[in-house]
Amino acid sequence: MISCILLAASAGRRMGYTDNKVCMPLGQYTVLQWNLHHMKQWEGLKEVIVVVSEQDQFSIQEQVEAMQVPLVVQYVIGGAERQDLCSSRTFTGNEWSRHHSGS
Repeated sequence: MISCILLAASAGRRMGYTDNKVCMPLGQYTVLQWNLHHMKQWEGLKEVIVVVSEQDQFSIQEQVEAMQVPLVVQYVIGGAERQDLCSSRTFTGNEWSRHHSGS
């Protein structure tokens, strides 16, 4: 099974943005929703694991649900700092997964 880890727990501080940068509007979708829009088209992708901050988990979940993603979607609460969210590679079972930053 092919899974994608979508890092969506960012704060946007480095951009000078006061909210989570993946929630920024970008045309008809938010940054997060554009990621999901393209992921829906990835051949073989079966699961998206969305890493969220505790404070944004419900708004992120609403955005994901609005996209009607035909994949298994799981949510994980990320760490307090960027380096706590996910290493550049995450070991899952017998395979390595690459992660995709939502921004």
